[in-house]
Amino acid sequence: QKSPDGLWFNQPVRPKDMGIPDYRTVVREPMDFSSIKKRLKGRRYTHPREFVADVRLVFSNALLYHEHGPVRQSAHRLLKLFESRMVDAIDAEMHSRKTKRSRTTIRDWEERLVWESGCRSMLSS
Repeated sequence: QKSPDGLWFNQPVRPKDMGIPDYRTVVREPMDFSSIKKRLKGRRYTHPREFVADVRLVFSNALLYHEHGPVRQSAHRLLKLFESRMVDAIDAEMHSRKTKRSRTTIRDWEERLVWESGCRSMLSS
């Protein structure tokens, strides 16, 4: 939220004020960091997947609307950073679970494969 790249995404997009009146016709589900922060404070996320989905939505909206330029570049950089940190967090969690029990369940691996394929498809666009 505090990096120069993140400044684009701190507050909700105000289409009229920003001179982009078609924004809401292109982006159907707006999301920004301040909305995510409110949801976190209000304990509105029932599962970490919901938080991850909202963060991804911030960046996918920017990539959808901005075909080129600084907003798109920032969104792409931050999405890559977020996804790499998520992979690290999942790896750490998987290692922690493995030390707590002797084997990882098939469900754990299935969830990770689905998550990683989603990451790859978002980063390749």
